[in-house]
Amino acid sequence: MNTGDIIYASDLQSLNSVVTYSGTLADSADHIQDSIGNDGCIYSHRPSGSVLFTVKLKNGLLGGGTLKVDRLVNGSWTNIYSHQFGWNTDTTVSISSQGAGEYRIYSSDNWQFAAAPWTIYCGQSDAAQGKYLTVWDDFKTSLNSLQGTSITAALCNSQRVGTLGTP
Repeated sequence: MNTGDIIYASDLQSLNSVVTYSGTLADSADHIQDSIGNDGCIYSHRPSGSVLFTVKLKNGLLGGGTLKVDRLVNGSWTNIYSHQFGWNTDTTVSISSQGAGEYRIYSSDNWQFAAAPWTIYCGQSDAAQGKYLTVWDDFKTSLNSLQGTSITAALCNSQRVGTLGTP
């Protein structure tokens, strides 16, 4: 999106549907939350059922580890995914969103995998025509709508513009 462009819901859909964060956990590194940063905590505006997180796990020297994903519900962490992988792992794990909220993606034990590329999706991919535009706070800070913040092309391109409510 460029300065001066009209903002269409379809443009927001396109911008917000791509990867927000990505990286690769180093070969035989212990904890994926160290690679993600912010102790693995992110705020996502993804609608329920859409992809939130993917990681490619391949067996390492000794192999194995436990991947967990929690969601903050009413002030308490609720586990939405937990799986222990063994030494012969060669799989891509894809975790679906359970709606807008705070999530924590982490390994609960020391991992032993080959380099593990991961992606996280946070942008609101259900923007709709006729709803009010808003600017969302940074995805590692909060779910807040920043009322009074000017909408810029840079904020649109960083997936921080979405819609809320009805007119």
